[in-house]
Amino acid sequence: KVLGEAREHPVDVYLFWLKLYKGPIYNIYSLVQWIDKLARRWVTVDSLQQTLCRFIKPYYYDSPESILEMRILQMMMHLGILVFGESDKGKVVRMTPAGSSIIQGIYITDRDAIEIAADR
Repeated sequence: KVLGEAREHPVDVYLFWLKLYKGPIYNIYSLVQWIDKLARRWVTVDSLQQTLCRFIKPYYYDSPESILEMRILQMMMHLGILVFGESDKGKVVRMTPAGSSIIQGIYITDRDAIEIAADR
């Protein structure tokens, strides 16, 4: 619906993004899990790059750094999984509670938790 309130479920959009990007970024599942663990509190993008870029292969004209920042972190922000900020140390990111629950496989609604099947 264009004018209605029908929206895609956040988990479905997240899973679609993972499927779409698992070709170019073969270990995207692991990278997203690591980002979830490392960014529970504010962390600099530079420190994430130093830690995770060694596990990302270049893809055509994208360097590991640009893949991490543009293809993974910015998309996670767009999906509402991650928030960006600025500090005196540069760009910082932090997982949102809802984003962390989606990545961990539990999507929390108002009062209940829904287990998400891995092969959804």
